[in-house]
Amino acid sequence: MTPRKYSFLTTWKLRAPLTDVWNLLIDGEHWPEWWKGVEQVTTIRPGGPNRVGLTTDQVWKSALPYKLHMRIEIVKVDELTLIEVSSQGALQGVGIMRFSTSGDITQVQYTWDVETTEWWMNLLAPFLTGLFRWNHAYIMNAGARCLAQRLNAQLISTISS
Repeated sequence: MTPRKYSFLTTWKLRAPLTDVWNLLIDGEHWPEWWKGVEQVTTIRPGGPNRVGLTTDQVWKSALPYKLHMRIEIVKVDELTLIEVSSQGALQGVGIMRFSTSGDITQVQYTWDVETTEWWMNLLAPFLTGLFRWNHAYIMNAGARCLAQRLNAQLISTISS
């Protein structure tokens, strides 16, 4: 089966300090404590002082009845500005999280360019692409709500496409 390519764009806006948002998102090993849908994160290799090289095995579960198993490695970090990761496993590709502020609003924009490697996802993609996209939006919107709750912050908006 031919892998199916997906390009997702998610934008979160929160009334919260950039450093607080950054500190929670750079610390992916602890996402299962607050992000509904991130079931497990296991450290495979610690990263350097700026987290580059950190490699984790992750298990994600959303509204649909399947789990995604991925190995995620942080490949680039620009402090308080950008986190780039590579992904292997059920979803293979690159994710880039960009951070910015405007007044007291912190914006996180996440681009996720991946292809599916699971045979069943590739087989069903012509029929279920819309549902897979909805599922991605579901888990990302949950992440925004959970992040705002964890920070006791106001979630201004979350958009996933």
